[in-house]
Amino acid sequence: MSRAALTPSVLLRMMAPFVLATALAYVLIATTADVKASEYWVAVALTVGVIAAIAWLPWDHLPKVLQLGPPLLFLLAAGFLRQSGGGAQSGVSAIALLPAFWLALHGKRWQLSVVLVGIAVFFLGPLVFIGGPDYPANGYRSAVVFLFVSSIVCFTTHGLVHKVRAQADEVARHTRDLQRVAAISRELATSSDARLRVCEAAIELAAASFAVLMEPGRDGTLASTAAAGRETPAISSGPPALTAFESGEPVFVTDPSLLYQPVVRGGAPVGVLMIGWAERAPAGRRAAIISLLSAEAAFAIDTADLVERLTDLASVDSLTGVLNRRGWDVQVDRVFADRGNEPVCVALLDLDHFKAFNDSRGHQSGDRLLKEAAAEWRDSLRAGDVLARYGGEEFAVLLPACELTQAQLIVDRLRGSIPSDQTCSAGLAQWDGREHPDAVIRRADEALYAAKASGRDRTTIAA
Repeated sequence: MSRAALTPSVLLRMMAPFVLATALAYVLIATTADVKASEYWVAVALTVGVIAAIAWLPWDHLPKVLQLGPPLLFLLAAGFLRQSGGGAQSGVSAIALLPAFWLALHGKRWQLSVVLVGIAVFFLGPLVFIGGPDYPANGYRSAVVFLFVSSIVCFTTHGLVHKVRAQADEVARHTRDLQRVAAISRELATSSDARLRVCEAAIELAAASFAVLMEPGRDGTLASTAAAGRETPAISSGPPALTAFESGEPVFVTDPSLLYQPVVRGGAPVGVLMIGWAERAPAGRRAAIISLLSAEAAFAIDTADLVERLTDLASVDSLTGVLNRRGWDVQVDRVFADRGNEPVCVALLDLDHFKAFNDSRGHQSGDRLLKEAAAEWRDSLRAGDVLARYGGEEFAVLLPACELTQAQLIVDRLRGSIPSDQTCSAGLAQWDGREHPDAVIRRADEALYAAKASGRDRTTIAA
């Protein structure tokens, strides 16, 4: 008889049919029987108290046993009412079933059992302890049959109500889960790290301790690409993960509790989502939700990879294959953010007389010169150095962890490896430890113009 989230007005509306039936019994007794006033008014007082107690007392904060108080008190009130109207012949004994019907709809099975025992006492007690003309002995047969039939009706009703509510609760939980999966799908579509968000969503939906996303590498073995949660175990692409990946069917391991859920795209597995629980295995509903999430994960990963490829394409010069201005800006921000106390140098290189080369040999030859120069320079640079096409025939080089003297040697080596006997001018600047990256690039640009003004085919170091 929990009353959580039920206000007195709501409870009174729920009790309305029961109150009307009780009121009808009181009216009939008062108008058609030789009423015993004392028993009648005791019954009225008890009934009013029961109704008030049900509507206004905080039953959800009281022990379950105390929740049996109102039904049992109502049986006592019904006993006084029956006695006030002449006992078994009063015709109102049937109201004793009202508490049983209430508990069949709203109570626990054991509470219903206790109240049915109370109803048995209500019918059989007076026959044993009072008897006489008010409660004749032949009332045993009708009382026993009445109790048996009432028990069948009440327990059947309780079972049906419980089944319907369980189904409604399951539908509500399933609806909430679907809504959450839909919300997570929207989050995945805009997440900057879709793989990590998939793992976090798996933990949330499955009430798990950790989740790991494994994807096949170039050698065909499964490797972790994202993980979330506490106590993440050492990742192993052992038989369960491989079985789930190759079969496309989930694999569950009981010790420890692990679910290997294949991530399938276009009918083909593209990864495995490993989900672990510290203590218990997932319920069937949880496993079904994880299956839905894995489908969304495949789409999210595919979208993230596509976005990454498009981002890479947007950062690469289509002609030379090196970074364009957009990609250069990103790398400059990254290098200067992680520079620490290391020296950083910037160089700008410009192919000498490139317009004349284009005019005399044609644009196709000019494009080939740019591609070949970029390829030579890319192969000549150190790991970690950054090469970009800065615009037209001008290129930019970022040299992290590089002193000015070493940077000049690198730039001169680049100038000496230009195909087609062409030459190149360069401006070189070293970051002073305080200035903005744009200031370093500006000084390198000024040095480049100085190299051109001095006759080209040389490296000029910025002041």
